[in-house]
Amino acid sequence: MWPFPKSDLKYRLTLQVIAISALTLVAASAWFVIDTERSMRARIDAVADLTAKTLELQQNKISWVSNPRREFPDLPVIAASVMAPGLCIAYRANNGELVQRLCGGSQADAGDPPRVFAAVYRKLFDPGREAVRPVSFRGEKIGEAIASIDPKTLMAEAWRDTGRLIAVLAI
Repeated sequence: MWPFPKSDLKYRLTLQVIAISALTLVAASAWFVIDTERSMRARIDAVADLTAKTLELQQNKISWVSNPRREFPDLPVIAASVMAPGLCIAYRANNGELVQRLCGGSQADAGDPPRVFAAVYRKLFDPGREAVRPVSFRGEKIGEAIASIDPKTLMAEAWRDTGRLIAVLAI
């Protein structure tokens, strides 16, 4: 079974420890990538929910005021509290027209992840996915609130977390 029949026990135990360490590194790295992906998805889902609710409130406010200003949608009000690097929020009308879109800039210290990591990440996850929530007014859908994160920012964040782990485990 073992390719080296006369190898000593210390050599085989050393190889087993190295193999177990490598498997642990791979498992921990995968967990970090999956956890980063899951937390970012939860974040854009929460931002899409907040954007939809705030847009509904803006529409209701316009109908309540006797002399309304027709500034709908007013995404800068929402962006002030939720904007982060790479995050985009938008409002799409029922006809499919993108009425307004705001995006945060990229993170200054975010470097590009290695090509292999980026390719694997794109294959396993959908980094360009949007969270879409309906915006209603008086029971009718009037459009959609959209939240998304720039795929490069998402991959850079996942690589940053995974790279830290690899650096710690390599020591």
